[in-house]
Amino acid sequence: MKPSFTYYARPDKKNSKNQMPIYLRVTYNRKSRFINVGIKLEEKYWNDSRQEVRKSHPAHTSYNEELRLLKLRAEKIGFELDRKDKVSAKNIADALKGKKPTDFIKFTENYIRHLKQTGSVRRSKQTKVILNKIKDYNKQSNLEFNEITSEFLDELQHFLRTKYENHPNTIRKDFERLKMVFRDADEQGLLYENLFLKYKLPPRQKTKKEALTFEQVKTIEKLNLKKGSRQYHVRNYFMFSFYNAGIRFGDLCKLKWKNIEDGRLKYLMSKSQKNTNPKWKNIKLSDQSYEILKDYRSSGNEDDFIFPILDPTKNNDDPIVFDVEKSRNNAIINKTLKSIAKKADIELSLSFHISRHSFARHAANMGMNVYAISNALAHSDLKTTQTYLNGFNESLLDKEMDSIF
Repeated sequence: MKPSFTYYARPDKKNSKNQMPIYLRVTYNRKSRFINVGIKLEEKYWNDSRQEVRKSHPAHTSYNEELRLLKLRAEKIGFELDRKDKVSAKNIADALKGKKPTDFIKFTENYIRHLKQTGSVRRSKQTKVILNKIKDYNKQSNLEFNEITSEFLDELQHFLRTKYENHPNTIRKDFERLKMVFRDADEQGLLYENLFLKYKLPPRQKTKKEALTFEQVKTIEKLNLKKGSRQYHVRNYFMFSFYNAGIRFGDLCKLKWKNIEDGRLKYLMSKSQKNTNPKWKNIKLSDQSYEILKDYRSSGNEDDFIFPILDPTKNNDDPIVFDVEKSRNNAIINKTLKSIAKKADIELSLSFHISRHSFARHAANMGMNVYAISNALAHSDLKTTQTYLNGFNESLLDKEMDSIF
C-alpha cells in the first residue's frame, strides 16, 4: 500500500476577502493528515477535478508549479519512510511541515536526569522503570515520539501484562509517568500532537487496603524483643507511627527533638507528588509515645534526630541524598517488619506504611468520624480518606452487625 496525496479546497474556511485555502490531504492505511499549503483564492479559480488553479487566475503558473513540487516532495518523503518501514500519514505530514522527529528515548533520559538534579529522585526512578520496559519492548536503540501511537501503547499494555505480569495498577502508574514525559515534550514544542490528550489511560483497579487489627498491633507491641536490637528499634518506629496518626516513614526519619513542644509533636509533612502543598501536623503525644521516646533521648541537642535512622554525617537536607537514605532504610525496615510479623504469627506482608492504614482502621472502629480521620491523616481531599476506609468496610460492617443482634 502506498500513500496517496490529494489537493482540495475548503470553501467553509473562506476569509474576509472571500478566499478559500487549499489543503494537501495525505492518506495512508485509511488515516489522513491535512496540510494547509498556503495558497488562498476565490472559489471560481479552483478546478477541483484537475486539482489545479485555473488559467483565469493571474498567478496560476506559479501556484500550479508550487503544488506540483509539493506533491513530488511528499511522494519522495513517503518513499523514504516506506523504505525505513516508518511510513504513516502523520510522519509524512510532519516531515512536510519541516518538523524534526524527536527521539523519545534520548529525551526521556534527559528528562530523568533533570528530575534527579532538581530533587525529584523518586519520580526519576519511576520514570526510568517505564523507560526500561519500553526499551525492552521496542528492541531498538532509538524510538521517535511520532512512532508511539495508540496502537503502540495498546500493544505495550499487553506486553507489560504478559512478560512482566504487571498488575493493572502498576501499568496505570507507568502510563501516568509516560504521560508526564509527553506533557513536558509538548510544553517544549517538540510534538506536533500530544497523543495523551486523547489516549485513555489504563483503568485503575480497586485494591483492598491492608491493615492490622488493633489486637494484632498490640501483639506486636508486646513482643519480647531484645532491647537495642534492630527488631526492637523497628518495632518502636512502627508503633510510634501508629500512635501518631500514621506518620509516613520519610517524615519519621526527619523528626528532631525540636519537633516536640509542650507535649505535642509538630512537624511539616514532606512534599510528594500528590501533596505539593505540605501541611503542618500538630499531634498531642500519648503516654505510649512518651514510653517509646524514653529510649532515644541521649543529649540535650534539639537538632538531633529523634530516631537513629538517617546518617547524621550526611547532608540530609539535600533532597537527592535524603531520598537515597530514605529508600535504603525503608527497604531494611520493611524486611525487618516482615520478620516481626512472623514472630507475632501475623500472615500479613507487613510494611511501614501499614501503620498508617492500621491507624485509620482503628480510628474508624472506635467511632472517629471521617472528617476527623481525614484531618489526622492530613489528607487534602476527603475522597482519599474515604478510599482508605472503604478498604476496611468488612470489619466496620461486622461491628454494626454485632450491635443489632
